[in-house]
Amino acid sequence: MANPLPDDGFVEVNGASIYYERTGEGAPIVLIHGYPLSGGLFRDNRDALDDNYTVITLDLRGYGQSTAPDSNATIETYAQDVLDVMTELDVDDAIIGGMSMGGPIVFEMYRRAPERFRGMILIDTTPAPAAPSEAGLWRGVAAQAQQMGVPSLVPVLIKDMLTGATRMDRPALATYLSDIIEQASLNAAVAGANALATRPDSRPTLA
Repeated sequence: MANPLPDDGFVEVNGASIYYERTGEGAPIVLIHGYPLSGGLFRDNRDALDDNYTVITLDLRGYGQSTAPDSNATIETYAQDVLDVMTELDVDDAIIGGMSMGGPIVFEMYRRAPERFRGMILIDTTPAPAAPSEAGLWRGVAAQAQQMGVPSLVPVLIKDMLTGATRMDRPALATYLSDIIEQASLNAAVAGANALATRPDSRPTLA
């Protein structure tokens, strides 16, 4: 029998090195972050859940500590990555949750492997494809990352993650999320924005 993987580290899947963390005991919950964040987004959630659940977070390819070989990832790429990480961690099925971009990823995972779901958590997300105006916004985000660098995305995106009051009253939280955004690689920032622009219509899956 192979030695079990440690509770944090890297697994190699589909040409990418994916960082994961696993804490707690009980039924597994897998949480998938939004754009352009990392598994660190779920720091406080993990602490609240791991008394009763095995909580698994990961950095999608190119985000956080994970690496991406190129900027060609799609929602389908991310979904297969997460399924393969679950396999590597010997998790047959789990409660699987996705925040923002994580939602379309969860829907795609369900289309590919519904038997691996004990439940589904959808956090601040949508099953709808991007309308032309939204798709243009995301392509602009990708272009800005290429032309001005990933840190330039912080003021563009942080205002939609935290209210002005929260940014003023909890500056440490704003700094924490800003730092996570800046950790994203250029490959990830471009790929994720384009993936959001071209995400599939998951409304039939939601039904």
